[in-house]
Amino acid sequence: MNKHGLPTILGGLVTMAGIASVDIAFAQGTGTLGDPRAGKLARYSSYERSGGNADFRRVAPGETLTLVDHQGAGTLRRLWLTRFRSRNHYASTSSTAGQTMNRA
Repeated sequence: MNKHGLPTILGGLVTMAGIASVDIAFAQGTGTLGDPRAGKLARYSSYERSGGNADFRRVAPGETLTLVDHQGAGTLRRLWLTRFRSRNHYASTSSTAGQTMNRA
């Protein structure tokens, strides 16, 4: 081993130790991700505002419909979509914010 070999090995160990400590600190910080935080509950619905039973939206071929345009972080707990058997409907993620309902 030459005179520069030992500092090179020690330098590599110090660098690797620094990376490991960052990874451990990051892993320990993720344990509280699911804990409740101060925030606001949001609920979105397509219910019929006039009290009737027309709680649906018509989507023409090639047209999209934004179901929710929510700003900030959140968790989707429930999504209910009903489809007609005579038609082919599917839900997909749009490249823009929110979810869209596309008609195939």
